[in-house]
Amino acid sequence: MLQDLFSAPVRLRAGICAGRTAMFLVFFILAITGTELWGTIQTVVYNGGNIPSTFWVNPSTTKRAEQPGLLSVSIPVGQKIASMDIQYSMSTANGSWMSEQNSFLLCSTNGLTEEEVYSGEGDTGGVYTYNRHVEDMVYGLYGVVDFELHAFRTWGGGGSNMDYQYVVNGTWQLVLNLEDREILEHPTGLAAGNIAHDSALLSWTDNCYPNATSWDIIYACNDFYPYGDEGTLISNIDSPSFLLSGLEEDYERYYWYVRANKGDLGVSSWSRAHSFLTLPADAQILVYDMGNIPSTYNTDVSTSSRADSPGLLSVTIPPNKEIKHVGIQYSMSTDNGSWMSEQRSFLLCSTNGATESEVWEGEGQRTGICDYRRDHLNLARGLSGVVDFELHAFRTWGGSGTDTDYQYVMNGSWQLIISWKNIPFSIIPQIWKPSMWALVLRSYPGKTIAIPMPQSGISCMNPILMNLGAADP
Repeated sequence: MLQDLFSAPVRLRAGICAGRTAMFLVFFILAITGTELWGTIQTVVYNGGNIPSTFWVNPSTTKRAEQPGLLSVSIPVGQKIASMDIQYSMSTANGSWMSEQNSFLLCSTNGLTEEEVYSGEGDTGGVYTYNRHVEDMVYGLYGVVDFELHAFRTWGGGGSNMDYQYVVNGTWQLVLNLEDREILEHPTGLAAGNIAHDSALLSWTDNCYPNATSWDIIYACNDFYPYGDEGTLISNIDSPSFLLSGLEEDYERYYWYVRANKGDLGVSSWSRAHSFLTLPADAQILVYDMGNIPSTYNTDVSTSSRADSPGLLSVTIPPNKEIKHVGIQYSMSTDNGSWMSEQRSFLLCSTNGATESEVWEGEGQRTGICDYRRDHLNLARGLSGVVDFELHAFRTWGGSGTDTDYQYVMNGSWQLIISWKNIPFSIIPQIWKPSMWALVLRSYPGKTIAIPMPQSGISCMNPILMNLGAADP
């Protein structure tokens, strides 16, 4: 029964006195049963003054208040956060209502927020008290952990102030439920950087206590089970980063796992899988950095639709080369209460008018950032010279026209990976008359030239340069 009390957010609508009574009861329960439920409990309280609210009509978890409350917690040595209870009260002023309050918690240590923005209830003034229990957002954190409480209001003036809504000083408390760190615990925070066509710099975060001094990596050019017979094993790596080189497959996705290795004490379980895509051996990466790309309102988007203000990127293919494949990645963000499931987008090559075969949609009936990635696209295959691309972004809800108020492609997130190959060429005569001349073939790097040789004193026709097209896949 006590567990059920903290399994979902509890919102108490009351005045200041009733709110304080409810908070007293919560702390009383924790003092009695906290050790049995979670082990060690650590409570931190914000006493830096009232926290102001920022005016925003419909905030999402991607928004940031101008003056959030800040709390820093030092987790005892040898322990980590298992879960956390959040408690605070927001007060109205100057005719504002409790229903106009909005707030959420951000852990600035790992960049994660709560999954939703929490609102007050009641079209009256007063003090609204919030209680929530979170796990995934903070699980496993240790050392110094930083939090931010972002408070907003949907009515009353502009900017950030305490004139209409604020978090009452001394009410914001974090009750951290701690557990011991394990001697052998698998690493987290896997990442891949400095990716080339045959290498990538892998890194991870150690979670053992005391810290591990070596790690093992297993990888393969396919998704695989690390406890089976697949994958290449690299053992006894002495730092939490490793340059994986000598990869044989360019422009392919590699999967890898890492585990802690403590010698005589044994090894941890393998981490969760992480993957990265190697770059093509012959390629160019384009990055759009001209600002956020707006979305166009359209409830029935197809590849024949066109956004009013698409993102534009242009590439110049080197001489004697043509496009082989195109890879694309970008991120779209919601705003003002829109959902990721309301995002629509696709790529157009304006040089030849070809688009992707389908419109891509976001996932999740909630606010947030949705990442997109597609590889080995053929819409520009065989093109050379200057080739232009357009990223068309749409939304199915929110206002009208084209703007960044509800959905947009985040600046710097749109990248194109253009891979190319050699163009096969040949020189042939304008008129084929075998009785008049013969051919001598000579090979050069990247091309074969057929040179007409006249017979019996007959002059050869002027040769022409002909593109035979792409033969390799």
